[in-house]
Amino acid sequence: MGLFNQAKDMYSMRAKAKKFQQTLADELIEVEADNGNIIITISADQKVQKIVIQPAAMKSNTELGELLKKAFNKAIEIAQKIAAEKMKAMGGFPGLGM
Repeated sequence: MGLFNQAKDMYSMRAKAKKFQQTLADELIEVEADNGNIIITISADQKVQKIVIQPAAMKSNTELGELLKKAFNKAIEIAQKIAAEKMKAMGGFPGLGM
């Protein structure tokens, strides 16, 4: 493969990666904990967008911390699944083993 074709392929992969990143950034995931007293919103690229904590969730620091941890972990798990599904739908990134 010539140098020009390699550069063209790299440009194409970079454009595909940017499009993929933007697709993930645009998709929001909302997770509730403690019967809706805690709401975590993250984007599919795992950036925190919003945190809502109702006064009813303010029980103890330890309990609040556990509720937040579970909500964040659930949101991240969902975001990772969405990213994997979207990458698969886009055909992955050949040459990177994806």
